[in-house]
Amino acid sequence: PRHARRLLATAIRATSRPELAGTASARAHRTRIQVLRSAGVWSCGCGTESSILEAYISLIRTARRFIYIENQFFISAADGHPGPDDAQNTVVYELLLRIRRAAAEEAPFRVMVVLPLFPIAGGNADPERGSASVNCLMHQQFTTISRGGHSLLELLRADGIDTGRYVRFFGLRTYGEQSFGLPVPLFDTEQVYVHSKLMIVDGTAALLGSANLNDRSLLGDRDSEINVLVRDADDDTNGFSATLQAQLLAEHLGLARASADEAADILVDPASEQAWAAICNVAAVNTSAFDAAFGCVPADYVETFSQLERLRQRREVGRALASAHSHGLSMASTGVSRRSFGSGTAPPPTPGSLASGHSSTARQGSADALAAGGGAAPPIAAVSEALRSLSLALPGARARGMFESRDSLSEQSGPADGQEGAADGAGGLPPAFYDKRQHSPPPPLEVNLAALQHVQGHLVELPLRFLERERLQPENPNAITRELIETLQ
Repeated sequence: PRHARRLLATAIRATSRPELAGTASARAHRTRIQVLRSAGVWSCGCGTESSILEAYISLIRTARRFIYIENQFFISAADGHPGPDDAQNTVVYELLLRIRRAAAEEAPFRVMVVLPLFPIAGGNADPERGSASVNCLMHQQFTTISRGGHSLLELLRADGIDTGRYVRFFGLRTYGEQSFGLPVPLFDTEQVYVHSKLMIVDGTAALLGSANLNDRSLLGDRDSEINVLVRDADDDTNGFSATLQAQLLAEHLGLARASADEAADILVDPASEQAWAAICNVAAVNTSAFDAAFGCVPADYVETFSQLERLRQRREVGRALASAHSHGLSMASTGVSRRSFGSGTAPPPTPGSLASGHSSTARQGSADALAAGGGAAPPIAAVSEALRSLSLALPGARARGMFESRDSLSEQSGPADGQEGAADGAGGLPPAFYDKRQHSPPPPLEVNLAALQHVQGHLVELPLRFLERERLQPENPNAITRELIETLQ
């Protein structure tokens, strides 16, 4: 259709040239706008108002085919009957009811949720590193989504509903070059931290503002928030909401690299069978490619704190060896494999250069040149520190032992956690789309450049099995922990 081509052109233009993103959607739209708020006596000197929560509920109940949610948090009462210590808002319960109705009617209906891969930017889940708030927050979100017996995915499965057909959870990831203070830049990856608070329904209504999807923002008697509800005019096929949704999907899915027909199918009707399969496939392929290239954390194959600690040690050793390596230390002197360095593989284009067609100018083999004598002699301190870190992190083990696959994370863990650690995410795609276990993460110093060639956009699967075998929140929290939990809900 003609409006599909216009929508695609607008979205791709904004994605290819970020500086035009504002002007791409700056044309006048005929809309109805309502200002909503969460407010109460202590914040605004008025009676409790929770009109943002009411808008969420109303929009979900009237949604026809597609709901797009992008939020920093996702904490809610999925079963609609919260206990006194549970989250009280029922946004996710409304999603549950709407999905049940779609399944009963056998009607196409999709919910796409984009969240941070790790809930706090710069935080960590290590219990020895002051991470109680991070772990409690992960517990709240996982019990909303997939764990604890009363989560959204568990309740849907109990009804015999194929969850992946109706709802998916995603994150965003990118990669590029970082120096880490080294003479030779190295490829590395990190999450794109989602801080937005947005819901778009059927490409015709958008709810956006400051309110997170949790009790603090939605109940009205806690944090004060302000949102706007934008409804497009009925005859505006490329209205504000449709254009915003198209721009987000085009950016997240890297549609600048897709064919015009494929991109148009996704942007015009993301709820169709073909478009939904394409969205899920991009996320699955990206997840597998990033894991193969970097051995990412968080990930589904990291189910215990001990596995997480071993990965952290390996990364620290890798950085120490990289420091020595970039100053000229031959890796052969430590027995460490260098399978991918100097292979002659051209580096893949970085995400920031994909749209413009320019590839990265990084030289992946430059570290080899230094190791072969092309650089200055390694400082004695750098060499000594690298070897000292190696011996501390891996006592009694061969240096190459840190280069095992992700399956060996569990095999080394002893009787306490001897189960296999590799697992597909909850509600994973059928094997026909992509087998995520065909790749294993590389050693800390090795970046699988071939794997990165498969990355399209930034969308990846949310690792719903991360730390699945750990208790992230005390079963009987003390008063201080209870206050922390209430603050985070």
